[in-house]
Amino acid sequence: MQMQKLRAKVERGDVIITGTDGLSDNVHASEIEDVVKQTALEQGRTPKNLACAIAECAAFNAMDRNIISPLAEAYRKAGISHSGGKNMDDVSVTVSYILPTFSL
Repeated sequence: MQMQKLRAKVERGDVIITGTDGLSDNVHASEIEDVVKQTALEQGRTPKNLACAIAECAAFNAMDRNIISPLAEAYRKAGISHSGGKNMDDVSVTVSYILPTFSL
């Protein structure tokens, strides 16, 4: 298991999306951005709606044998022929919003 630890400055209104390798192996960052924009228009921008829509995109891409997924790109860079996503992988996604601070 490989874990990444990141530090980043965040601002009110930022959206933080984290996921397992089932997400990063199957979905490009630009696709995630598209899903966030589309979900906000169609379903409302709740963290649950976004997380579900992003996970569905990963599951769909995992089953597509013709897609050039991030995993397929990594294989090709290593000289290994591969197309499609990472089939039958777990996908977990969390979405968090940075909200304004308030005092009680």
